[in-house]
Amino acid sequence: MRDGGPPAFAWDWLARQRLPWQEVRRRLMTHADPVLARRYATSDARHEVMALLRVDHPSDERVRAALDAVVVELVFLGRVDIALSERGVASPPRGLRWWYEHLAGADGAGPAAAGPADPAPHGPVAEPRQLALALDDVLAGYGDVDGRIRPDRTPTDSEPLRGTHPATRGANEAGPGRDGTEAVA
Repeated sequence: MRDGGPPAFAWDWLARQRLPWQEVRRRLMTHADPVLARRYATSDARHEVMALLRVDHPSDERVRAALDAVVVELVFLGRVDIALSERGVASPPRGLRWWYEHLAGADGAGPAAAGPADPAPHGPVAEPRQLALALDDVLAGYGDVDGRIRPDRTPTDSEPLRGTHPATRGANEAGPGRDGTEAVA
């Protein structure tokens, strides 16, 4: 562990993970020591539990053991021997990376700190026109009215969207109330 315990960003990350801090609280409130159990049983809100953990963590081995065990089990699924990059987490949040390095014993020198050896590109970059065509297809519904997808259809030869709401009607479309008359059945 680094000097002084987890840094603020590691605590902040843990506070945003509801299942781990709730499980730590559950384990500590069922602890054999009645004083420790009562201390955690009387607090159930996230800010209360996290404040207790931050205060107790540096001085109480039982709290550290419960917290470390829960993070290993729930966050890393019991496997801190596999680098985060090998798990498909190329750019983990700082708090997650700190807990991994702490629990794996890496402390900044292990596989998580090194990152991927060959960073993969973020994927093919679409040209602006291709992106616009793709977005037009999304808005047009990817096909004809009957729901079939037509690969030969492009947004340039498709008709504009026609809606039933007055705000989405075209200028030349007539409808009830559009031209000042009501439709009579």
